[in-house]
Amino acid sequence: MKPNRHPPSPACTVIGGMALYTVLLGWACQAKYARFAYADFDLAIDAQSIWNVLHGSWQSSLHGIPFLGNHMRLILLVVAPLYALLPAPSLLLHLQTAALALGAWPVYLLAADRLPSRWAAGMALAYLAYAPLIAMNLYEFHPVAFASTFLLAAMRMHARNRFAWFCAWLGLAMLCQENIGLIAAGIGVLGLLQGRRGRWVWAPLGGGLAVFALTVLVIMPRLNPGKVGFVTLYGHLGGSLPEILSALVTRPHAALRVMATPAKTAF
Repeated sequence: MKPNRHPPSPACTVIGGMALYTVLLGWACQAKYARFAYADFDLAIDAQSIWNVLHGSWQSSLHGIPFLGNHMRLILLVVAPLYALLPAPSLLLHLQTAALALGAWPVYLLAADRLPSRWAAGMALAYLAYAPLIAMNLYEFHPVAFASTFLLAAMRMHARNRFAWFCAWLGLAMLCQENIGLIAAGIGVLGLLQGRRGRWVWAPLGGGLAVFALTVLVIMPRLNPGKVGFVTLYGHLGGSLPEILSALVTRPHAALRVMATPAKTAF
């Protein structure tokens, strides 16, 4: 008699999907790297930044400023010990791939709290097949990509009312880039709308705004005294942040016209 063969459990299906994603996207990133197909500069900037930190310098010669003056990517200091063991830019691509694949697990757990487990597994697999996720994975290396998985894990802890773990995952997310503090603040507002009170509102809201303000208004301007001007990217709307914000309200067609150009839509 043939032994009874049971289909894999939903959890095993998700784990299998994560493994398959890691292998396929890791291969694609490695092939792209081997063919010199990374045509932008983000991978080069972050690889050099980590290398310099490991050798006692915080400077980025590509920008001419300390690397934290460009973006507050403290997560690179967490990655640095691994880079010391395997000092190759391709390591960053594989770490990014693995981190994004791991995001499927909190998606599964969040969905399993509300749906049958097989449907929850389907949601996790849909996450792994999500075209913008794959595009982000294949487009250079960006430390902020790690934040998506950390935020998903934080939301799982938020749903389970596990405050310490929620703060830990949210803190890791905010290490990835300065603007994640605004997302943290948004989670605080979400908690308020859900009827939560106390620390569930004020910790993410106050902490997120404080981190954003400290990094964007104090630390980064001191490290970047006008050498890398992000405002100039929006020069078609104005010469300063208030002018740009005003133009978005009074002349939205100007922004939409630029967004509709072939280069922007392809991006």
